[in-house]
Amino acid sequence: MDRENFFSKLTPKDYNNELEKILEKKDFSTNVKNLLLSMLYKIEAGYKDYETVKVLVESKNDYIERLLRIIEEQAKQIIFVNEGNNGNRYIVTPEEGKIELFYANEKNLLYALFELNSASIYFSDKYDICKVGLSELLNVGEDMNNVEVLRDFNGWSWAIQQDEIKNLWLNLIYQNLIYLVGCEHMTNWIHQTQIIDYIEVIESCLSKQYGEEITKKILKTVCKLSVMICVEHNEEERARILKEKLSLEETVNKLKDKCKLLEDISKTKKQALKEIREIDKILNNDDLLQDELVKRNEKLPEYNKIFNLMHLYEILNKQRKEQLDIIEENNKLMDPNYFLNFKTKKEAQYELLNFSFESDDILNQNLIIELQKEFIKAMKIKLDNAKEKKDIIDLIYMVRYYGFLPILENKEIKQLSQLKKELYELQKGVIQKAIEQKVMIKLSEEDSINELFLKNLFNTKIIKLENINMEITQHDNKNILLIYDDNVLESSIEIEYEGLIYVNRFKVKMDKVFKLFL
Repeated sequence: MDRENFFSKLTPKDYNNELEKILEKKDFSTNVKNLLLSMLYKIEAGYKDYETVKVLVESKNDYIERLLRIIEEQAKQIIFVNEGNNGNRYIVTPEEGKIELFYANEKNLLYALFELNSASIYFSDKYDICKVGLSELLNVGEDMNNVEVLRDFNGWSWAIQQDEIKNLWLNLIYQNLIYLVGCEHMTNWIHQTQIIDYIEVIESCLSKQYGEEITKKILKTVCKLSVMICVEHNEEERARILKEKLSLEETVNKLKDKCKLLEDISKTKKQALKEIREIDKILNNDDLLQDELVKRNEKLPEYNKIFNLMHLYEILNKQRKEQLDIIEENNKLMDPNYFLNFKTKKEAQYELLNFSFESDDILNQNLIIELQKEFIKAMKIKLDNAKEKKDIIDLIYMVRYYGFLPILENKEIKQLSQLKKELYELQKGVIQKAIEQKVMIKLSEEDSINELFLKNLFNTKIIKLENINMEITQHDNKNILLIYDDNVLESSIEIEYEGLIYVNRFKVKMDKVFKLFL
């Protein structure tokens, strides 16, 4: 780290002053400038709590400096509009650097600014089927993630505004990926400056931490879900994917019948050879070449006519190569090893698109739940590998945050019956490890008692968990857990148990406040 950067970390920056300097050069209205300043103030007020609750976030300095660069370099025009919104909260025109705000508030403005910075993401040809869906997942997911600090944190509390989340599943998948590979990998993937296969980078990162089996399941499910979510609202992509699905279905069915496949290969090669002979005949005869030019141009619209004989010569050679490629591909299919690899590849591609395209049945709830089960398995591995006290505390926060993520309308992860068992096992593992490593107090020698009481820390929205104090009491033949945010009572929870738990089963004193974290 150079000297200037080192001291910039020690000296807090006056970002309000920096924004004012940027706005002096902008031809924005006074109302727009005031809204930008208010937006920045609220971000700074909530960022510490956001960072505490979520753990894996971009540093506050990096986040704000990135936002200021967008305002300075990309935002050319920001205007408030009162009519013609058609249900839109704002419209962004990136090529013009223009933002039209129909509902002028800080959240909408922040969303719009980050949309100005949406990236054209590179994917290699082998991901052609899902590249549109994955691009949407990454760009929309990043935008929702960028706005979270302003959306859910107000400087003194954490309240998830579900109705402000553009797409619950895209948001959930994006948060899954952040917790699995980290913020830096996600940012590099979206805003990569080199032409590299970043999915391979992500796959390598996941495999090293969680193993190949979980990695393959996660990436396959993410790709399939991204396609399903995209085609639900994108008609153009829906038509492309449906066409691709039908083509793959035909190919997969052909590959199942080897006798029919050999017959088709023979017919295809004969037809390709015939086409090549016809092209060669034309290429080697100037009169036929001239006739072909006239014949083709008669059928073509004016804007698409062939310019001259040289242009036709290039077209015919390209068509000749295409036929040679068909012959080569069919020859390869005669090789058993190539055939097996080709068949496996096509079946995998077909499986990716093998879902109903009926409008009411595109999104499959079972698939998003399947992804969450694999995510929880990965988090258990992360827990097993956690050795340092800080790593264990971070995992407590992450598991707490994850449980509050919305998965369905008005339904959080921790409220979903299909994930209840898996999430409880993860929470139980975190509690046991935290007690073993002397991160949290041990209430009892019995693991079941510790889990019964301490699992409730995952249901609290106290910002700083280290501030939690607890008290165990009994009243009207009920076991009661009192949870305090420092010395302020946050919740009183009845602990379900068959009768009263005997006092001697606790290591802590009853009716006395104790600190949860050691």
